[in-house]
Amino acid sequence: DERTIVIGHSSGAVATMRLLETDQLYGAVLVSACHTDLGDANEAASGYYPPKGGPWRYQEMVRNAGGGNIQLLHSDNDPFIPLPEAQHVADSELRLAARLDPVSPGVVSAEARALRGFGSVMGILAIFLRAVTSRRIHGKIA
Repeated sequence: DERTIVIGHSSGAVATMRLLETDQLYGAVLVSACHTDLGDANEAASGYYPPKGGPWRYQEMVRNAGGGNIQLLHSDNDPFIPLPEAQHVADSELRLAARLDPVSPGVVSAEARALRGFGSVMGILAIFLRAVTSRRIHGKIA
């Protein structure tokens, strides 16, 4: 619902993107998101990726994420999702409409930079979650 923030990592980030196409959330954190199945048969079978899953509907994602409450995190040495995959998501209509801002120097964002090391992404995510939860006012995110 509009009070929920979904955090998705890897395939979970892709599932979150598809969820945002149809459901309203307060926002989302996409960690190691990709836009293709990377040639992996299991990922292709999920049905999330075009063409089987249909085209990505970035404008709906932005609208359903509180008008663009979306952060994209990716490291420069992710062992499974190449940086150009996340770069593509950042450069899509999602980036233009959501105006993704870096939560820290080096986060893939409008400036399309990468964190140094996979562990850094998890550290930034922890900082983000602490910041979000500390801003709760009367049960709502401020």
